[in-house]
Amino acid sequence: METMPPARRQIKRLLYKADLLSVLSQMDVSLEGHIRKKSVYLVGGSFMAYEELRGLTKDIDLIMSRQDFRDLSGIIAEIESEREICIDVFPDGQLSGYSYPTYASHAVRLPIGYTNLNTFRVDDIGFLVMKALAARDNDKEDIDTIVGHRGLPPLYQVLARFRELKLDESHEELYKE
Repeated sequence: METMPPARRQIKRLLYKADLLSVLSQMDVSLEGHIRKKSVYLVGGSFMAYEELRGLTKDIDLIMSRQDFRDLSGIIAEIESEREICIDVFPDGQLSGYSYPTYASHAVRLPIGYTNLNTFRVDDIGFLVMKALAARDNDKEDIDTIVGHRGLPPLYQVLARFRELKLDESHEELYKE
């Protein structure tokens, strides 16, 4: 199963933490009148920018439930078009090459008081695991940054989190090694 949206759009500008918070606020306001609060989980560069571990991000990466994605997809498209930014959504934790179905059970609630939007970030171990699986040059830098600021979690906790993932065949071979 592919992530949504699979295609990369041309990045117009880099985003700061303030931009990220402004987008989340706009999503919250746009959800006015919805019966149920929606939940979004910051991952990747969004996590790094929010935590001020990296000043900028090229896009906003979010995990959310499929239902919340259906409810937010139009709002997200409008925000992307209006602001000329890229928002990547990974419904139900379905990422490129693997699924992270337990993202919500390890999430950290963000101290942001929105009316219609619950905001979280993946925890540090989830972040490390996701970055390790992506294994791009900037992912290695992000791992070094978070470990440098917060230390390395116990290895048994990291390995336990790897076991929670549902890997596709390409990642299963890497995991066996």
